[in-house]
Amino acid sequence: QYIGEDFASVKLISSHKMLNLSRTLCQFVSFWLTAGGLYFLVDNMSAQTASCNKPICGLNFWESLYFLFITLSTIGYGDKHPISLESQIIVIFIIVFIVSVCSILAPRTLRCYHC
Repeated sequence: QYIGEDFASVKLISSHKMLNLSRTLCQFVSFWLTAGGLYFLVDNMSAQTASCNKPICGLNFWESLYFLFITLSTIGYGDKHPISLESQIIVIFIIVFIVSVCSILAPRTLRCYHC
C-alpha cells in the first residue's frame, strides 16, 4: 500500500486521475530534492578540497535546488553554475536521470486522462 491509497481511502483524493497526478508530482519532487542534496554534497566536497576556509564553499542546499530547477526547466539564467569538474559531471548524470524518469512518468500520467 502506498501513500496515494491512504489519500484515496480518506477521500482526500477522490478520482483515479488525481491520484495518478499527485503520485507523479510527489515522485518528481522527491527526485528533485534528492538530486539537489546530491549536487550540494558533491559541489561542497569538491570546493572544500580547493583550499576554502568557509564551511560552505559551493552553493548551499537552497541554491542547489534553485540551480537544478532552473536547469531542468531549460530556463538557464546563468547566475548559478557548476564550477568544479565533479559538479559538472554530477549535473550531467542528474539531467540524464531526471529527463529519462520524466519521459517515463509523463506518458503514464497522461494515459490516465484518456481513460
